[in-house]
Amino acid sequence: NRMASNSYVVEYAKTGRSTCKNSKCKQNIPKESLRIGKKSPSRFSEDTEQTEWYHYNCAFDTLSRARKTTKKIESEEDLENFDMLADAEQELIRQCLKGNIPPVGKVSGDGSDDGEKKPAPKKAAPKKKAAASKVAMTKFTASIVPEKEGKSLELKQGSNKFGRGLLAKKDKRVSKDQLEIRVAINNTMTIICTGTNPSFYEPKGEEVILMANGQSYPLKDGAKIHLVMDEYPYIVHAEEITESVPAKKETQNN
Repeated sequence: NRMASNSYVVEYAKTGRSTCKNSKCKQNIPKESLRIGKKSPSRFSEDTEQTEWYHYNCAFDTLSRARKTTKKIESEEDLENFDMLADAEQELIRQCLKGNIPPVGKVSGDGSDDGEKKPAPKKAAPKKKAAASKVAMTKFTASIVPEKEGKSLELKQGSNKFGRGLLAKKDKRVSKDQLEIRVAINNTMTIICTGTNPSFYEPKGEEVILMANGQSYPLKDGAKIHLVMDEYPYIVHAEEITESVPAKKETQNN
């Protein structure tokens, strides 16, 4: 009886090319995972053997459904190479002999999946860029804005000359460079009358001042400028704004 002449061998898979013969599995047996081979005479020649490989738990599952005449694995002695297994794998076999067979497709205890498909590895989350260090920077902005009509002028550091070009209509009483506002590096401002005709300066909350030609006056936020007395009034807007900006990286000299 050929079926009665079956024998069994247990080992660690030498390659990852064998496929489990359990009809409920049919999955690959990973290299170095625990497998059991059923050796039987070749159907083509009684002088040679053929080996069918199973995940170790799939072998016990298959034999649990085999015919009564099929030789089973009933003890450690029925497995060739059993003594060559590590203690952990020997215990897995002993548990199967007791009937504690892991479900097909799931094995436990040896660290391999023995037929269980491994979930796709999770993609590593993109590394978060370290937040750039920031420093507080104070920005100074200043401008003159017409109270009624005309063009506004943004004041820049240094000299800012203006006059007739800001008006909505031409007025010969106003020179091309009627006034000059100087913005210093420390953000203080002064105003100077440079035109032929006088202009008027009204500090916030104070009386109107007739500006002498060539004379400078301190200029602050909220002041009012009249290019001509009671005509063409401009309001001064000035403020310091603190912003957080990325710190510049220092370069080291080798």
